[in-house]
Amino acid sequence: MTARADDDLDRRLTDDGIAVLKEVVGRQIPEMVNVTQIHSGPMGRIQQTAIIAGEVIAYQGDVTVNDSLTKLTRGEEIIATLEDLDLAGDDIMLVSHESSLCNFLMYLTNEDILMSNSSLTAIETESLARGAGRLLWQESPNSSEIKRTTAFVDQF
Repeated sequence: MTARADDDLDRRLTDDGIAVLKEVVGRQIPEMVNVTQIHSGPMGRIQQTAIIAGEVIAYQGDVTVNDSLTKLTRGEEIIATLEDLDLAGDDIMLVSHESSLCNFLMYLTNEDILMSNSSLTAIETESLARGAGRLLWQESPNSSEIKRTTAFVDQF
């Protein structure tokens, strides 16, 4: 749900996209009261998404733009970036493309989880080790059901 732009880096969310984002994030406000860091990919609409999500949950910090949160980032690359951060007991929000976040979820949970636009998925982990995460919940524009894949074709 993005508006057209000559440069993909500058595309912005549409009014409909903003409304859906606010609705989805608003459903999970109680689950996100402990978010102390928000990290966004470098694209305009991704940063816009992070800022709006932060406003909805009354986040008080800055949104950190993280160049590793791009479209095809692998889970291991996101882990390497996170290892450089102080994560002691914090809840963090990562905002990026569906493909990179699915890679990250698979790395941490060993589960193939689909994420649609404007969806949230929460995992709990005590370490950034492969398979150390536990899926808590997922919220998307049309469902609160966790979307697990059963075959590669499920992704299309």
